[in-house]
Amino acid sequence: MRKHVAEPIKNKKDIQAVEQYLKENNYRDYVIWVLGLNSGLRVSDIVGLNVSDNGPLNREQNNSVNTTYLEEYKKCGYSGIEKIFLKNLGKKYYYYLLKNHTPKFIKRIIKFFKGNQSKTDCLLMTMYNNSNYGSLLTAYALYKAIANLGYTSKLIHYGNLSGYGQQFVGKYLPLTKRVLNFNDMLKLNKLSNTFILGSDNLINLATNNLSFVAQNLLNFTDDNKKRLMISGSIGAWDGSTQNKSEHDYIKYLLERFDYVSTREKHGKEVFENVFEVKSDWINDPVFYLEKEDYIELTKDIKTDYSDKIMQYILYPTTKTDEVIDFYKKNLGAEVEQFEGNENVKYFSRHKSKSVENWLAAIINSKFIITDSFHCVAFCLIFNRPFVCIKNTHATVRFTSLFNRFGINIPLIESVEELDGVKLDYDKKRVNKSLRDIREFLVELSYANGLAILQ
Repeated sequence: MRKHVAEPIKNKKDIQAVEQYLKENNYRDYVIWVLGLNSGLRVSDIVGLNVSDNGPLNREQNNSVNTTYLEEYKKCGYSGIEKIFLKNLGKKYYYYLLKNHTPKFIKRIIKFFKGNQSKTDCLLMTMYNNSNYGSLLTAYALYKAIANLGYTSKLIHYGNLSGYGQQFVGKYLPLTKRVLNFNDMLKLNKLSNTFILGSDNLINLATNNLSFVAQNLLNFTDDNKKRLMISGSIGAWDGSTQNKSEHDYIKYLLERFDYVSTREKHGKEVFENVFEVKSDWINDPVFYLEKEDYIELTKDIKTDYSDKIMQYILYPTTKTDEVIDFYKKNLGAEVEQFEGNENVKYFSRHKSKSVENWLAAIINSKFIITDSFHCVAFCLIFNRPFVCIKNTHATVRFTSLFNRFGINIPLIESVEELDGVKLDYDKKRVNKSLRDIREFLVELSYANGLAILQ
């Protein structure tokens, strides 16, 4: 059987013949034909247009416009109709095309650079763009805690987003327009009078360069702006610098802050002893919120983790694998793995489970195995059973955390250390410490910190 092949009309006389036929037999189809030839719109777009799309015309005006189209066609043909069509629709026609025919990636670029530049009570400098569950929830907790105190805020959008981080930030955290250089940073002074530095290793000269640390210490803010450091983290940095001028510059930037608090006790000691800047010790922002705030994030998660062991290892080794196998065998449960820093960084940034799933696993799993500070933090918030594997990248975080809560939890380095080890902890003491941290934050915020927003 011969196949029917659809081919375009290539002969101008054939086009005119079709036009004449439609004009005499079906005026509606004739209008669609003429409009389609002269606008580039698809049939599916044209049939969705209304008379009102030609502008705010009354019936008498519409009749006049129809007559004008016909007269112009008689004089100039298709080019005349196109000229009138574009003149009448103007910008409305342009934006119609932009909305319905612009590829999605171009729309994203337009949205990316347009950004959200309305003024706000405060701007937040946080580690929001890291492919790390804890970093994202730290940024969320700070934003949410400020909102709970009655203030609006936005995160300074200085880095690229991807994977589950992009999904989470897009869903919960408002960003400024993307800042690409120091001049863009300076423009942020027009958006707010208060800038807040958050947590998670934003002040660490041992792992970051001076330019990055100086930016995080808000070196771009005007002298008359308010600057607050809420649970700033220096990691394991001891405050050492390459030379005196570098030390003096960091000291100068720290002294510009109206209020300073650190996540680790170690950070408080460095600020006060090395840079002579008074500091409070408040711990991580994730402790600022009630556990109900986090449960709300997991309300749409359907996965059942109740009979599983959650595994979240940032820096996997053969020794951590042995610990995981030990608990898998002794608890008789399957392991639900969440990718840590190494795997996420190189292989599965876009495939990893969502932040909400990560939280749900901590809340509901039978047991948690981790070397992550924030995973341990959430285990404490929800009073979950866990084993903490020693993380050589930042042991001081854990010792400072356990010290703050008044508990003694061992940092496991190998499976041999599990024999006879006691992993239970005083949950009542932990819960009391959590209440104290929240009350301490509110009291200090109004006495020394966020009250200056008013």
